[in-house]
Amino acid sequence: MISGLFLHPSKNYKRIFIPPVFALFLFEFCSFFPLGSHLDFCDHYEENGCAELQPQKRTYEIRVRDSKKNTWYDFGYEMYFHTRQTPGIYVDFTRSLTEEEFKKFKESIQCSYRLYKDKEQEVSGHMEGMKINPDRSGFWCFDYLGSMLVAYHKRYGSIQEKPDEDFFPVFLEISYDSSLEEVRGSGTAEIQVKW
Repeated sequence: MISGLFLHPSKNYKRIFIPPVFALFLFEFCSFFPLGSHLDFCDHYEENGCAELQPQKRTYEIRVRDSKKNTWYDFGYEMYFHTRQTPGIYVDFTRSLTEEEFKKFKESIQCSYRLYKDKEQEVSGHMEGMKINPDRSGFWCFDYLGSMLVAYHKRYGSIQEKPDEDFFPVFLEISYDSSLEEVRGSGTAEIQVKW
């Protein structure tokens, strides 16, 4: 049984008691606050948010079997299946989405990436995965760095060349877009890979 809600603004003020009816009204009113979104780089997700925030400039240090260092194709798929770097973004909303907003969001959300060394050589595509917080307060988009590297090297004819650490850094721009104007944005990370 709800007996009421106590608010403690600071130690200098008395407790404020809010009866149950007004407390429910207060929580329902929160859905009228403006919707906004904030992007963080995130490589791992847990049920209600990002488990591992990443800096904008990062280095992955990986172990790759010698037999997988002969071509970018082998190297990329070794990363995809075994070392499994999943760069992504976690987008946090300023409040949980209402039912109507959530329906629009689910019908329209798209996450995409653009991987490039310079503005003249790039590869782009849709992010492979997405997870939405159960409470509709945010979402995570991610893809596998290994598959992005394979796509890049296939496009530019270097897929059978031997991987070289000097290829890095690369830049990874991740964008999200939806029919909700407040749920759109992008961020760019600089990525180094060492093995």
